[in-house]
Amino acid sequence: MKVFVVDDDPVYKLIVQRMFSEIGNGLSISFFSDGKEAMDVLEEGGDGAFPDIIMLDIEMPEMDGWAFMDAFRRLPAAARATTKIYIITSSIANEDIQRASQYPEIINYIPKPVTQKILKRIIGQS
Repeated sequence: MKVFVVDDDPVYKLIVQRMFSEIGNGLSISFFSDGKEAMDVLEEGGDGAFPDIIMLDIEMPEMDGWAFMDAFRRLPAAARATTKIYIITSSIANEDIQRASQYPEIINYIPKPVTQKILKRIIGQS
């Protein structure tokens, strides 16, 4: 299973990396500091670049989560069809929660902090 973690917080990424390494199970995890880095990989890599899951923060430099979602929607539908997106953010603003509900690609909106139990649920291990 291929997972993209798109978040600018280095501490959060380290914690998630440790939790995923404890979970194991042949996961391929790629970390990106903003939406642009992840989008560049998707645009350049073709269909094979698309992960099974994207864990996406909202507030990031260069390209935030909403700009990423808009760009993601412009990618070929067949390539992105099987990718599930989870918003994982410190924002609990109603506007963000409502905005996320407007994107059918977003499976769930999860406020930080994320736990290993949540990660297992995201990757379908619980």
